[in-house]
Amino acid sequence: MIKIKQTKLKDYKEIYNLLKAENMLLNNFTKNKFSKMLRRNRNLYFIATDNNKVIGSVFVTYDGGNYVYLYKLIVHKNYRNKGIASLLIKKILDKFKQNKDIWIYCHIHKTNKSSIRVFSKLGFNRRKKHYLFDNSKK
Repeated sequence: MIKIKQTKLKDYKEIYNLLKAENMLLNNFTKNKFSKMLRRNRNLYFIATDNNKVIGSVFVTYDGGNYVYLYKLIVHKNYRNKGIASLLIKKILDKFKQNKDIWIYCHIHKTNKSSIRVFSKLGFNRRKKHYLFDNSKK
């Protein structure tokens, strides 16, 4: 049975392995850093489990006022197309549904058609007037 629960520090290794398997892992994603992330974003990281095995995860940051950012949404390849990503996203939407002034957003790679489809189905709109600027070396 699939359950959505709040992420705990004990989930680190399974989340690490999920991210690594999909090439979504940053080199500095240590257990210590993950612990700090969980404390800073208390009650905003969620996992999907099947018989207590982590099969999906989403990270969220909230600025405390206007913006909620979803990132690192991942579902194990054997569990895709079963609505798990939608369940994780809906958990975030439910958490912030009382505040209509909050802008909930994410960044999706242009080629990630499945994520684009899921977010679109849940009412997210693709913005055409924004550019993403960063200082990465990639």
